[in-house]
Amino acid sequence: MIPWSVQIELHSGCTRRCHQCGIWSLPKELENKSMSIELADSISKELNSWIPKGRRIEFALQGEPLLNPNAKEIIKTFRTNYSRSQLLISTNGDPLIHNGIVDIDYIKTLFNNGLNYLLWNNYDKDLSWFKDKFEFTPFEEFNVYQYRGNKDHKIVVMDNHSEEAWKNRRRFLNNQAGFVKPEYAKELGIPIITEPLKKRCSNVARELVIKADGSVPACCMMWKPDLIVGKFPEQSLEQIWNSQKFQYIRQLLYNKNRILSPCNKCSYSGFKCGLLKDPGIKKSVTELVDYVISEHPYQTQLRF
Repeated sequence: MIPWSVQIELHSGCTRRCHQCGIWSLPKELENKSMSIELADSISKELNSWIPKGRRIEFALQGEPLLNPNAKEIIKTFRTNYSRSQLLISTNGDPLIHNGIVDIDYIKTLFNNGLNYLLWNNYDKDLSWFKDKFEFTPFEEFNVYQYRGNKDHKIVVMDNHSEEAWKNRRRFLNNQAGFVKPEYAKELGIPIITEPLKKRCSNVARELVIKADGSVPACCMMWKPDLIVGKFPEQSLEQIWNSQKFQYIRQLLYNKNRILSPCNKCSYSGFKCGLLKDPGIKKSVTELVDYVISEHPYQTQLRF
């Protein structure tokens, strides 16, 4: 089994504190940390060796990726080392605007360095300034989460998704594994989970997540280090992905047991969960949980 996609955190921390986001829960000691070019170089080379046919790489996670001062160089590094990958940056656009002026040269450099898609989460109601500068595709008209190869180039604009969240299934807001503040969740109609859902989750089976420091959490909604599976380059990405610990977590979630933190507070229902394959680990829930906890550096933070 190999991941369908890879999420990479170029920077931990953001310019905003949006209500629909779990940024409020990001520990202070993890803020304003950027991935180094050296680490990005190692990651891109290993992905090319492990999955040479290419994957969809999304630069996002718990921060604004363009706050990384080396973002342009890292895009070039990935394009050079992992040429068949599809590269997407998800940004709020703040680092691209200086004194009200869009840094067109920076955007052009991103694309010249190998970026395929710039997903601009627009929080301004008026898009006229944007239309004057660029051609772009509305988010509803283009599925940026599909692997399309390494040739296409587009700017895709998502209107304020806290206000437009219910237009289609790709804009459905979840509670970020319980890290969205309850008062904001209620305001935005985001589910508040008081008991773990009895549902499978597809994230752990389909997406590899790599934080700015090389740590690999179980999924993209880990705002706190609740469930770290491994750390690169201390272990290879392939070793982490196929590790017994990760397999045990997958088995729990395949069996609809969301009893580990933060899964126990998460409202995400997964994507095409009916197509997931049973990991086939014939152990009891207690055995699975005991092993995950015993191998976890933050085991005291696991809750049931």
